[in-house]
Parts: sequence; structure tokens; C-alpha cells
Amino acid sequence: MKKPLRIIGRLLLGLILLLLLFVAFIAFSAPPTYTDVQAPALTVDLSPEAIARGQKLVDSNCRNCHRAEDGTQMIGRIFEDRGANSDFGTIYTANITKHPTAGIGDYTDGELYRVLRTGIKKNNERAIAVMPTWPLASEQDIHDIIAFLRSDHPWVAPSNEVHPPHQPSLLSKALHRFVLTPTPYQTEYPTNPSLSDSVAYGAYQVNNVNLCYYCHSADIKAASALEPKTTPGYMAGGFVFLHLDYDIPVPGLIPTADNNVGKWTIEQFVDAVKFGQRPDLPAYKQPMHPFNLLDTAEVRAIHHYLGSLQ
Repeated sequence: MKKPLRIIGRLLLGLILLLLLFVAFIAFSAPPTYTDVQAPALTVDLSPEAIARGQKLVDSNCRNCHRAEDGTQMIGRIFEDRGANSDFGTIYTANITKHPTAGIGDYTDGELYRVLRTGIKKNNERAIAVMPTWPLASEQDIHDIIAFLRSDHPWVAPSNEVHPPHQPSLLSKALHRFVLTPTPYQTEYPTNPSLSDSVAYGAYQVNNVNLCYYCHSADIKAASALEPKTTPGYMAGGFVFLHLDYDIPVPGLIPTADNNVGKWTIEQFVDAVKFGQRPDLPAYKQPMHPFNLLDTAEVRAIHHYLGSLQ
């Protein structure tokens, strides 16, 4: 009887040692790099029209997380998601001004393209989990974002603001080792739909470029960048955003008789999205923010698409 118990004990001890070695490997090994994910040779159009389009996209997608506390330059700040800071280690969003060392001023156009499409940074490491990618946006939209980041706009004026370096948790290190691999480049990218096809244009805004489904589905951690409509609870809400100072249950946006989108007129929906003005309700709290630079017709198209999901 003693011999089988000794064998079982040694097996358990061996498994524990293997587990400890595995944890030590995760904890102390350098993060993986992806030199095989090449940045394309790229020079984007810096015309005033491209920069203006890019500002709209940056305002909708980047500025809310990367802006300073006073809302001006995009110098980064502490990430306002209590859950992410707890799971991954305290996060400061990056300085994305044109400063050559503190910001992204030394990125080439191709390197900016790579990080937006695949999540791979200039140092060939994967960006932190809270940074999304845009694998389904049009080439024009990605180029226009880059154009704005290259512009002389005050939002991206060089700033030497430096934040404490990220100290990733064991979970964060494990995710970067085994889960957060690069989002693959696509063989082809969609073109921008015509605004005259309102539902298609709204779908593109929700799924491809403004990524509304990330927050407005059941769980942001399960959002699918490559197949947005397969995200669990797609656009039906249920996710709870753990802000640093409060919790926000994120509403569903598929119109029903019981939610605001179903009760509001299209004009009230436009006011809510563009200006944060809701009938008989206080202004939105972060992370929701007014999408001031979207045209009224664009917001109406989003409403038409949401109505098509009923």
C-alpha cells in the first residue's frame, strides 16, 4: 500500500514542480516579439482633406483614451478601467503626440499602419490587451488616421510627457504569450460604403471603424475583431464597465420597447450620440463620450443599421 502512495506523491510533486517552472517561465521570460509581421513601405496622403477625415476618426476612436486629463493633447493618462488595471497591472495609455521619444514621432507611416491593423508596435511586441485593432476598416480610413497623427494639429503637438512603465501582471504576461497574437493582415480590405446606402454605412461605422460592439455587447473581453457579429450578446448590452470611480452597466443598442434606443426618435438618438444630450436623463459618463465630429447623416445611418437588427 505504501509503494502506490509514494508513487502518487512523487507524481503530484513532479506536477507541482512543472507548474512552478511554467509559472516562472511566464513571469520572467521576455515578451514575445513578431519581427515576421512586417510594416509596409507606406507614405500616406497629408492633404487637408485626409487630415480632416482623420481627425474625425481619431476623435471617435483614439482621443477618449489617449487625451490628457484636461482634454487637449493626446499625451495619455491612467486608463480609467478599474477591471483592466486589476487584471493586467496598472495601465497608462500611450503618449501619441509627435514627440520623437516620448510619443510616436519616430514611427514611420508603415509602422503606424502595422500597429493599427495588427497591434504590433515599433519594438515588435504586441500592444497591451486594451488596445484594439482595426482589421476591417478601409485603407482610406487607416491612412487618414495616420495623416492626422502626422499633422500639425494641437492634439498631436509634440509633448515629452512620460508615464510610469507598465508592470504587467502574470495574467497579462500569459495572455501576451499564448492569446494576444497579432491580428492578421487581410488579403483585401473593404471600401467605404456610400452614405446613400444608409444601413450598410451604419453597419460599417458600428463594426468596422468605430467598434461600437466592443462595449455594447455582453463582454468586451470576448469581442471578435475579425467577425464582430459573432461577439457574444452582439449589441445587446450587458457588459459592466468598471470605471475608477463608479460602475457603468452598458446598454444594448438594438431597439426594443424597453430601452432608450427603442423609445427615442431618430432626432433624439442623434442628439444623444453627437452631444450626449438624452431626454430626461443626465449627460453620459465615461467611457461614453459625445461623437461631436460625426455628421448628422452618419449618426442617422447608425440608427438605421441598429433598427435593422431588430
